[in-house]
Amino acid sequence: AQCVWQTDKKLNIITGYQASIVPGSVIAVLFKADLRSLNGVSPPSNSSVVLSGPKKTLLAISVQGATTVDQCSGLELRAIVLSPRPLVFTWRCLNDAEFDSFLVTVSGSALILAAGAPEMGVVDKTFEIAVSATDFMGSTSSKIVLKVHKQSWPTPQIQFSPPSLSTTREKPILVRGQAIFSSCPVDQDDLEFSWRFISGPVDFPVSALSSKIPQIYIPPNTLSAGSTYILGLQVSMRSDLSQMSEGTFFLHIGRRKLVATMDCGSSIRISTNSVLALSALGSVDPDQLTMISDDPPLAYTWTCLTSEGVLTVPCRDQTGSPLSLPREGSFSLDSSTLLPADAPYIFQ
Repeated sequence: AQCVWQTDKKLNIITGYQASIVPGSVIAVLFKADLRSLNGVSPPSNSSVVLSGPKKTLLAISVQGATTVDQCSGLELRAIVLSPRPLVFTWRCLNDAEFDSFLVTVSGSALILAAGAPEMGVVDKTFEIAVSATDFMGSTSSKIVLKVHKQSWPTPQIQFSPPSLSTTREKPILVRGQAIFSSCPVDQDDLEFSWRFISGPVDFPVSALSSKIPQIYIPPNTLSAGSTYILGLQVSMRSDLSQMSEGTFFLHIGRRKLVATMDCGSSIRISTNSVLALSALGSVDPDQLTMISDDPPLAYTWTCLTSEGVLTVPCRDQTGSPLSLPREGSFSLDSSTLLPADAPYIFQ
């Protein structure tokens, strides 16, 4: 651990990687450490603070799996939550008490039912299955509801490879699905496929949905960064179009990291009579280079660090006060503001 004075009144305590600190832990200043005010007239401090947990956030959740099941096929649904923490999942059925009594026993991310899905005791019924997730810090997801229809006749099921996709907008995208026939002994008739747009930003190319095969291509730099698109692929028997099922595909377009650059290069040497000019106006958001975006312009935060022995500390000006830097893309600083030093000043 390290203790570094950031200002005359603010002490930063930097814990080591192996520190066991959880919400409710107490950090205290030892009386024998003899921590006093700057002028030394105060008694030794024995202050303490109770650590609180991070602010609870709403976890994003999605569900993958078939939306139809028959009396010969099984059912597999998977809830997906992007979280570094262990999660507990809550599964419920909103419109069938018997099936709900089974779902309350499931706490994992996957709901897997054997062939025929016997837990879904009624055929020709649409079951409303809800799932949510909670982590040990108390953060929860919203409750997402998936409607699964159990039908009395066998029908092909849709599977995607991969089941979902997270990518970035500069890459071409190919979404592939396939029809898996029921385990029931039925004729494998010719199939018809159709795509539909379920949800997401309106910039999704409608022309891609006209494909009559179980795959679609989306050119690079088409979709919006930071967005999730949900697509549906429907399959039906050509001899009986009423025998139809649908699979859903989740497509997430992530954001690329900002590219920060300084016009002066990686280092510069100046005298105390010079003016230090720094500019990061060449920094870019790669996702905004090829798209019209409503995102605000880049915001800039500068920091200055230097070394005192083995410690890295914030820079100070000639008066000993912490160096204040503007929140702008470029600025100039009279180098006489800084104390001459053997260690370099590191601006970030």
